[in-house]
Amino acid sequence: MRRLAGQPDPLGEESSATKDGVRLIQLRVPLGVLGVVYEARPITALEVLGPALRAGNAVLLRGAPAAVRTDEVLAAVIRDALDGEGLPGDTVALLPSRERSSIRYLVGAVGLVDLVVVRGGLRLVSSALADAKVPTLRLSSGNCHVYVDAAADQQRALDVILRSKSDPSAPHAVEAVLVHADLAPTFVPLLVEAAMRAGLRVHGDEQALRLAPGAVGLHAVTSDGWVLGYRSADLALGVVASMQDALDLIDRHGQGHVEVIVTRDARAADAFLAGVDAALVAVNAPSTVAGAPLFATQKVHVRGAVTATDLTTNRWIAYDAPHLG
Repeated sequence: MRRLAGQPDPLGEESSATKDGVRLIQLRVPLGVLGVVYEARPITALEVLGPALRAGNAVLLRGAPAAVRTDEVLAAVIRDALDGEGLPGDTVALLPSRERSSIRYLVGAVGLVDLVVVRGGLRLVSSALADAKVPTLRLSSGNCHVYVDAAADQQRALDVILRSKSDPSAPHAVEAVLVHADLAPTFVPLLVEAAMRAGLRVHGDEQALRLAPGAVGLHAVTSDGWVLGYRSADLALGVVASMQDALDLIDRHGQGHVEVIVTRDARAADAFLAGVDAALVAVNAPSTVAGAPLFATQKVHVRGAVTATDLTTNRWIAYDAPHLG
């Protein structure tokens, strides 16, 4: 919040041009009323609220039944802060969260709500989008992958993977590691040992299990491990015959969030960048480089990090000054 307060105000930004003697002015203005739907991470309320208020919007919060009391206290603190600054307390309101129908009403409130921001897992996002009549911005978690290429530096790969899993519940945390078969015999045992020292539980496919026999805490990966990810201190580990196999798996199970390649081969890096479809693609950098708590995985109107500026819109003024009295 302090960092946002120190940034330039996105409202009132102006650009202009003259066409046929008429001055055209483009102004940045608030979107209006934002509905925010999120699951049992009350911190999400503040993560969205900061840039939303910085952009001059009013906010309707709809949390999860699992965190009702926390959300109520947060809403009271926020309203007191607004009152203390001479701003309307009703700029922020907490909607009932014990009734599932409140989400349906919010995403269907055409004319009352200008944009709904949905933050959560696939089930929540899919449910909200199915009923949405109001424009919706999806801030979903990602089933993020690290592909370790045959030409990867192994120590660099270990560092990238562990840093990508440093906060297992983060939306951009890596959920699966795919290792090229040429590197797997040496790298898989290294990764399993390093992951276990870091307190991670590794779930390997058949080839990974064969390459690290007897490793304590190494489990067999399930189909859900590939499809849904873990959101916990668990990591799926698979061996692939080629980069194309890795890209195919990412295409089937990825959620368009962050995908990573570790390699020293520039051509391999270029091929991965061209072959994967995600909001952020990283080369030899951890998935945590995404950084921003608000990260959109859809393609319109914003993709990737969402800032206060992204929660504004434009209006135009056509100004023919010579004809004014």
